[in-house]
Amino acid sequence: MVKQMDEEGFGNCTNTGACGDSVTFFRYVDWILTVPLMCVEFYLILQKAGAQKSLMWNLIFLSTIMLVTGYVGESGMGDAVIWGTISGLSYFFIVYILWFGSAGQLAQKAGGENHLTPIGSSSFLYRLDY
Repeated sequence: MVKQMDEEGFGNCTNTGACGDSVTFFRYVDWILTVPLMCVEFYLILQKAGAQKSLMWNLIFLSTIMLVTGYVGESGMGDAVIWGTISGLSYFFIVYILWFGSAGQLAQKAGGENHLTPIGSSSFLYRLDY
């Protein structure tokens, strides 16, 4: 195991001596749990402004597509360019919804900085996190 760690880098090896994409796998496991929760957060913030549950489900669906296709491309299970493009398109569509689409319109409709700040901050962090 020490030889594997020296050749491939410490961060890519598990305790069993198996090296490879374990870091990628666990990173995507984390994201598949936290990103849908962030989508629920967006819905809860905008619920007072009249957000429908369909907004939440659309964001969760798009984030799942983004993460699954991103993992397929990054883990080498498929062509990285194709799967990365699909993942990236899903990501940019989510950002569009949050800034200019129905979520952004609801935030503007709510009026006042108190309603715009949480969704603006969260969507900025979403872009930064990805």
